[in-house]
Amino acid sequence: MKNHLSFLLILTILFSCNSEKNKKLREKLNKEAEKVIAQTTNGNLLTTDEITIRFVDEVVKQEDLNKPLEAKVFSFKPRIKGTTYWKTTSTLAFKPSVPLQFKKSYKGKLNFKKLNCKALPDSLIMYYFEFNITGRAITAYKGDLVLKNSNNPKYFNFQGEISFSENTSVEELEKCIQFKSESNKVQLKIEGKSDNRTFTVKSDEIVRDNQSHQYKLTIEKNILGLENDFEKTYLLTPLNEMTIVGASSVTSTKNPKIRIEFSDELSSEQDINGLISITPTTEFKLQKIGTNIIIDGDFSYGSEYKVTIHKGIKSRWATQTSENIERTIKFPNIEPQVEFASAGVYLPSNNEYKVQFYTCNLQRVHIEIKKVYDKSLIEFLNSERLNSQSNRRTPFQDNYINRNGVIIHNETFEIDSRKNKWLLSEVDLSDVIKKNKKGLYLVRINFNPTDMLVPSNTDTYKYIEENGQIYKPLIFSNIGLTCKKTGENYRVWATDINTSLPLSNVSVSLKRSYSNERCKTSATTNSQGEAVLFPPKNCGSYYDYVIAEYQDEKSAIKFDEMEWNISGFDIGGINSSELNTQVFCYTERGVYRPGDEINFSVIARHKNQSYPENRELTVDLYN
Repeated sequence: MKNHLSFLLILTILFSCNSEKNKKLREKLNKEAEKVIAQTTNGNLLTTDEITIRFVDEVVKQEDLNKPLEAKVFSFKPRIKGTTYWKTTSTLAFKPSVPLQFKKSYKGKLNFKKLNCKALPDSLIMYYFEFNITGRAITAYKGDLVLKNSNNPKYFNFQGEISFSENTSVEELEKCIQFKSESNKVQLKIEGKSDNRTFTVKSDEIVRDNQSHQYKLTIEKNILGLENDFEKTYLLTPLNEMTIVGASSVTSTKNPKIRIEFSDELSSEQDINGLISITPTTEFKLQKIGTNIIIDGDFSYGSEYKVTIHKGIKSRWATQTSENIERTIKFPNIEPQVEFASAGVYLPSNNEYKVQFYTCNLQRVHIEIKKVYDKSLIEFLNSERLNSQSNRRTPFQDNYINRNGVIIHNETFEIDSRKNKWLLSEVDLSDVIKKNKKGLYLVRINFNPTDMLVPSNTDTYKYIEENGQIYKPLIFSNIGLTCKKTGENYRVWATDINTSLPLSNVSVSLKRSYSNERCKTSATTNSQGEAVLFPPKNCGSYYDYVIAEYQDEKSAIKFDEMEWNISGFDIGGINSSELNTQVFCYTERGVYRPGDEINFSVIARHKNQSYPENRELTVDLYN
């Protein structure tokens, strides 16, 4: 017995040692592979997603694309059958032959030796990665009982819209969804939209009588593979009564409000001022919206108010509330939050290297600055979004950052300890930046449980995981760029952000993501700050971004993220290349009264950007 135990102990020790040894080997191989890999499929995937690995540089030629590879370069555990092919000249893709299984975790390996690619270093052996298939979930839902005819309060339909994370068929949904009252099941009509994930739901007619009825929509979990059953309950109030359905706080904005919901649409003719009172006394305004009264007042988060709705509030159908109703509304504390004061990513020198951010219910935050190597700006543009939001919570890709950046600054920043107030703070990065070259920096601001002034309303650690950090790319540059695409070229204007004056001698390059250097084109701005870029022949006219360099500064525009929204403007215009003379006409204002004098101005230019002095110009005006 003793010998058996000793043998088992030795096996356990050997297994543990081998596991640790294998883990270190995988980490070593991955570290070598990540020098050439820009992005890998990981995290949570859909069942129909492809598995892709994108390399930093081009690996194959155009003629190698979309052809199945004979060698088995990918292996997965659990096993996945499928086809491997080059999706782009730098992206290797694996397409599963059947949808992957819900709620499964997969481990993948890329065998570089079987890939046998001459463009990759011979030292590469294996690359390990993991991903998960989370399963189907309801991603969006809205639904309610609505009047079948807006002029008749007796007849209703249920109408709703449901969206799923995975492709779903009408037949699958019909098998597991139902809508019923205490005694009756109501037939539903379901229609699918073109995305195969979104469905509209409409019920047969529901007759409203003089009794209250409760209706419930349910979606049973098993057929669709949902985590839980889905349920929503709706109350159909009596036809002959005007009642209060609910009262709730509205906390989606920084100024909280109160919503009072009624069973029927409110009378548009009744003055409801005086029919609602609030304790403690506070200034407020009332707004009627359909079946709701919105109370907009000087309310405070973390405080409690008693709302009295006096009888006599009328519906559109001449029914009215018959008794006074009191409701207590408590506004919760604002969840601890941090967000940048601006969504911008360019910081000129007249900002004195200061970054502003807002916090609420936090007594401190932690600031981390990473410097991206100058030569890696192009790879950043290929891999990441350049534009940002003030509350971006998604981090930058780890394998990109570890390879192309380094932490240059860590700081704990103390904040005023006032609760439920949004406070503006400013961090001075001048010392940090002056010690390093201008260029691209990545800012992360985060907090942890000990930094919070109030507890989260949900699980603290889950809340911090989802909301406890914000990220922003920052480019310290005075180069302001404008780019316009014409039929045959790109026109770029460079200006000094601090002075708004044109910048000459700025080197401007037009580039594509993951394209060879022969399609790159460059120019230098003239005295007016303008450069014209002509795409090389056989490269097409589509490009991804433009980069400008001036002295030790850089600036960039990503076309798919930063283009102007011109949907509200008439941009048809004319082809200016066909005109020898161009004219722009304008008046000093847009509206005139009969008898007003109109000052009409004209800017005229010949095609060569000049116009002879004292040249007559004839203008015809038509009413």
